[in-house]
Amino acid sequence: MKPHALKELFDKGYGFKVFQGHNNNPNSLKVQTILESIELDEEVKDKLDALKKNHYVICLGENWCPDCTINETIMHKVGECQPSIQIKHLPREGYESLVSSFDPDGKARIPLILLMDDAFNLMGTFNEVPKIVHKAMESGDQTQVIVAKRKYRNGEFLKETCLEFIEIFERSE
Repeated sequence: MKPHALKELFDKGYGFKVFQGHNNNPNSLKVQTILESIELDEEVKDKLDALKKNHYVICLGENWCPDCTINETIMHKVGECQPSIQIKHLPREGYESLVSSFDPDGKARIPLILLMDDAFNLMGTFNEVPKIVHKAMESGDQTQVIVAKRKYRNGEFLKETCLEFIEIFERSE
């Protein structure tokens, strides 16, 4: 996508509180639990502090989606800790073709998180689950997949997810 199209999309978005309150969020307790459990260690804090440029994020997802609840909440926490990161949320509904265009299988998997530099150039994307879970899924080893997904759902990959976001932001620094 071209920067002007990403900027227009960003301008249509809304904040985290609106996203979480949309459709009487069935996952509101899970969001609060995740927010309370995210403790950024010194490595993550130092990497966030080192980001000097403005960054923009568009999170496309739905608050009823467990993966959106986990990953959009982590992104919110990252944004709270680094004010140069501005985040907007949009629903998948109405943007299915956009979401599916970023999926290798052409499916509208969420969340789709678009990470941009200060000129709205797309620096990278995050789709559905962190790389560590994607890697387990690609292994074909069902036991590895089950273990990775269980750890992910239990919040054991919060740091890895934060670092994945930061790694994308660092490309524009």
